[in-house]
Amino acid sequence: MREVQRKSKERLINNIIEMSDLTPEQVLAKQEKDAHQAKFNAMHCRFYEKKFPEVDDIVMCEVTRVEPTTGAYVALLEYGNLEGMIMASECSRKRIKTVAQLLKVGKREPLLVTKVDEVEGFIDLSRKRVLLDDIKQCEDRYNNAKKIQVIAKNAAVALEVDLEELYQKVFWPLDSAYPSAYDAAMISLEQPEEVFGKVDISPEWVAAIKEAIGSRMKPPEMKIHATFEITCYSEEGIEGIKEVLKNARNKANDVNKNTQISMRMISSPLYEVSTKTTAKSSGIAFVKDTLQKIQDEIDSKDGSNYIFRVKEEPVALGAEKEEDIESIIKKMQEHEDESTTSQGDENEEGMRFEGDEDEEEKRADFE
Repeated sequence: MREVQRKSKERLINNIIEMSDLTPEQVLAKQEKDAHQAKFNAMHCRFYEKKFPEVDDIVMCEVTRVEPTTGAYVALLEYGNLEGMIMASECSRKRIKTVAQLLKVGKREPLLVTKVDEVEGFIDLSRKRVLLDDIKQCEDRYNNAKKIQVIAKNAAVALEVDLEELYQKVFWPLDSAYPSAYDAAMISLEQPEEVFGKVDISPEWVAAIKEAIGSRMKPPEMKIHATFEITCYSEEGIEGIKEVLKNARNKANDVNKNTQISMRMISSPLYEVSTKTTAKSSGIAFVKDTLQKIQDEIDSKDGSNYIFRVKEEPVALGAEKEEDIESIIKKMQEHEDESTTSQGDENEEGMRFEGDEDEEEKRADFE
């Protein structure tokens, strides 16, 4: 008790010292911030509309009490800290002397729900039945739902409404309409009318929620990618292709200063054009416009000496897809290296490469 009183007195003294160095405006701002934080911390609500998890669900839990021989008690963090229990026999597949060997108070772990009694409020859980893949999925889901709760709390404080009321009117309906409320929030960064059109709330609520989402989330950057084939049969050869692509790229980048176009050879005559952006639709339009600029550059020259064809229309690539594309490009380049070695000094038609040039020197340098 004395220790608690001592710490409280220290905090009070520190606050007085800190406040003495602030201007009246800064003091007022700090008081408002502290009041906001106090309201924020006082708000609590389960993450999902259903009050209890279902059997076989993987839920994120925090250990609250350990009984060395019996098991451990946990709080289900996604369900308003409902209490659950792990029996000692469900803690590990291996033989253990005491539950305390594995579980400590405050430790967070994904657990499998084995039994739910909604009348009595009993929830039995298992640690040993959780698979490795389940852990990753549960952690991702919990982290995303936790971000949504922070957003919901900030919006609720700004609107001066109950947190559960906000969930009932906004986030739970969105959780049903989309794969998750987190996905809905991400989509709302680009398409707010589409997302908030699915819930019946006032413009004031929409504005507060949009502000809360914008302060906590940013749209992920994606790669917009397309491939095309281009061949030049005039005496200009590869130099003509370089000039066409360089001019098209520079004209595209002059129009859009915020997003830049990149080009590279994959394996002659196949090339890639790409850009990185957070706006999918405008990024795809930008790459399409660049492809048109390549065609315009060819038309401005003697187009009869060029063959230009879009191989793959612009698409948005996620990280996994982008890695797949990179592996395909690498394999194609390795195959091209093997072909070059077997052909000796034999040249590709129209490219005008010297037989003893290094492979890297053969690639069009657009910089």
